[in-house]
Amino acid sequence: MPSQPKPKSKKTVWIVGVGRLGKLVAAAELQDGNTVRLFDVIPETIRIQRRVVCVEPDIEAGAPDRTWFTVPDDEIAEVAAQWATAGCAPKMAIHTSGWHLPDILKPLGGLNTEYLSLHPMKSIQPNNRDQWRDTVVSLCGSPKAVAWAKGFLKRRHAKPMEVAPEMKRTLHLLSQLVANIPYVLVESAYQLASRASLPADFLQEAILTMMRGSTDIAVTEGVLAATGPIARGDAQVVHQSIQELQAYPQLQSFYREYAKLLLSQLQTQSPEDSRTAAWKTIKEQLG
Repeated sequence: MPSQPKPKSKKTVWIVGVGRLGKLVAAAELQDGNTVRLFDVIPETIRIQRRVVCVEPDIEAGAPDRTWFTVPDDEIAEVAAQWATAGCAPKMAIHTSGWHLPDILKPLGGLNTEYLSLHPMKSIQPNNRDQWRDTVVSLCGSPKAVAWAKGFLKRRHAKPMEVAPEMKRTLHLLSQLVANIPYVLVESAYQLASRASLPADFLQEAILTMMRGSTDIAVTEGVLAATGPIARGDAQVVHQSIQELQAYPQLQSFYREYAKLLLSQLQTQSPEDSRTAAWKTIKEQLG
């Protein structure tokens, strides 16, 4: 797939917050031939107290074409409010939160400012400028801002997905589950494996193989393709599994709740399944 052409005119871009995502955005804007100025939050002791102090924008330089706010979600409103006092309303204001609507930036803009939320639906890793590729990025904002963002993302071989304002938080909840539950599962697996003295390299390969396989099947075939004692209705093994987890109260509780949720999803999808009676028995013993 050929790269999208670069924009013809050079733009002035300010980026507020120079963490992993801020640096990734800066590299992309520079690649497009734009002038980029970086503004970080300072100092570290202030951040620990959950307050933000911004480097002052250069008012003499005039308003930028775009200002990106790549700061944590709970700091966007405060940083934007501080930035508004400088009177440098950009032509386009962008934040990268999956939760907040673009309107959270309105205090800093002028009458003609375009607003945009651009949220990469993946964890940003350090020192990898190619990680836009194949990344789904949710977009929410004015038509003009969304159109610009689609071009920006296609030049990076990312996958833009426009989201209606009323669906934005639902999508973010979904991404929280999909993106973060694997961390819980993997850490739980390592916790259990520690008592069996399994080799780390073997365990890592086994976890990757199982999770990749399960994810592929779950996405393509759905919950009815689930395997294991819960899905097949093996009440005895489920009971024994819970007993084995007595030394790990949190994991035991997690196993119970996960089993209840899986059983509910199976019963909803296939209420006349031959395993229904067995699923009911397991649900009763789970309490």
